[in-house]
Amino acid sequence: MNILKKTAGILLILFSIILGLAVLISFDTAIKETAVEIKKSTAAGLGYAFGSLIVMVLFVAIIYFNNKLALKLIKGKPNNKTNK
Repeated sequence: MNILKKTAGILLILFSIILGLAVLISFDTAIKETAVEIKKSTAAGLGYAFGSLIVMVLFVAIIYFNNKLALKLIKGKPNNKTNK
């Protein structure tokens, strides 16, 4: 069971890395598209910017808690059994 937990933790970390790279790439794209939207219409551009920002913060939170769970799975619980 311990091996399954460690394997699941490693897979979660790999998933977080892939998701993090996707967020970085989409953040760059979102900034460029926001500049285009602001040139078209300021109100629509600001809405687009805030929407993009909220989604980025949501994905960063997902990545953070995913890594937290993965590290907890990899670390495991120490055995505190004492011989009496």
